[in-house]
Amino acid sequence: MLRNWLNKGFTFKENMEYTMKFVNRSYLIVKPRQPYIDWVRSFDDSVEIDDLIIQKTIYLVDEPEFDSPEEINNIIKKVCRDIFVSELEAWYTDKESFPKDMTYKAFKQWFDVEYVDLGFDLSEYELIAE
Repeated sequence: MLRNWLNKGFTFKENMEYTMKFVNRSYLIVKPRQPYIDWVRSFDDSVEIDDLIIQKTIYLVDEPEFDSPEEINNIIKKVCRDIFVSELEAWYTDKESFPKDMTYKAFKQWFDVEYVDLGFDLSEYELIAE
């Protein structure tokens, strides 16, 4: 597996303009579903639905020991409330307007989540984490 090669020091340099740097995280790509779209439009109906549908956010998370569906779901369960709040605050910061139910079950109703296990940094600039 590619991750094993990377752990042994394998690098992508030959015949490449940029050096690919492995980022030791997994990724959750979060996409809004209808309840989120309805919630945003309840505050600003000028927001185009198509603009919301194409909106995606990538969250970096710890790599699971094994990429099993159960372990991936456990990671999502662990961070879903923080992601929920982040996505809501992207449009409206009044916490009183947030849904009362921000459980994992509600999160799955409001958002689609895609898990990605590998990522590379192709930028020539230093990564800044804040």
